[in-house]
Amino acid sequence: MAYNKAFNPDALPAHAEPEQAAQALSQLEANRQHGRPSPNQPPLGPNAAAGWRPSPSPIPQNSYRPSPIQTYPQQRPPPNQQYGDSHYDRLQSPPPTSYGYGYHPQADPAGMRRTSNEATQYGGRTPAPPDPVANDLQSLFRAANVSCTGSLTTTELGSALVNADFTPFDARTITSLMAMFTNSPPKQPQGPTITFPEFENLWRFLAAWRTLFERFDEDGSGRISLNEFSKAMTAFGYRLSPPFVNTLYNAYNDRSAVQDRGMSFDLFVQSCISLKRMTDVFKRYDDDRDGYVTMSFEEFLTEILRLRD
Repeated sequence: MAYNKAFNPDALPAHAEPEQAAQALSQLEANRQHGRPSPNQPPLGPNAAAGWRPSPSPIPQNSYRPSPIQTYPQQRPPPNQQYGDSHYDRLQSPPPTSYGYGYHPQADPAGMRRTSNEATQYGGRTPAPPDPVANDLQSLFRAANVSCTGSLTTTELGSALVNADFTPFDARTITSLMAMFTNSPPKQPQGPTITFPEFENLWRFLAAWRTLFERFDEDGSGRISLNEFSKAMTAFGYRLSPPFVNTLYNAYNDRSAVQDRGMSFDLFVQSCISLKRMTDVFKRYDDDRDGYVTMSFEEFLTEILRLRD
């Protein structure tokens, strides 16, 4: 292995969790107010979330524990292949030393980790909201639970989550969120369901992402433009070519019913989750951390099938 043997990067989180990132952003804001500026922070646009339902309180200080910064070897292109700053005909750029992993020294960290046991990972780690917020969420939960079963189906969960402009969340985003937070048996007649405690944890997760979203929504429009999305990718530690950023942006923005207005909050979250999952798959094959992998055709197809939303 080419990386430092003093620690195993596979044992470290590839990014700060959204809750951690939100806490870090809060601390950076506090430092700035006390005269300690932080480098290259994306400005926080005006509050455009008039339609956003009540958000949970900030994450307690003790819930954020920064992880050691990962170090990777210098990248190298394959033999007989050269890159230039304007060479994007293959929709790629030289992989950075971290290609999306760890804290970017001039930007805010963000991202999330998806494992095979997602419900366990997210289901009990985040503390419950204070009582006033919990009461608001209970009212929202009961209103969405038209079946009166005490658990939300995927359709009911979708009715409880809207963007700032009251447009509904994308159906595939709802499915992904359900899979991440439910502990229900996978095969039920009504499909997976989510309980109120699980809904609280999901809400906290989205609130942390909302903080990040508003950081990059520089014009306060409640939508993320291509330029803002590109800045977010850089801040998250990725170094991607403009054509690929454009491809990734359009792949999710094209799902929106109002594409010309920019990427909505739910699709921004889904795009970041998907990019993180794809990066994690690549990392499993990149044994020497040089940004290049070799895999069989069937391995490639298997990973593509696993990554389907």
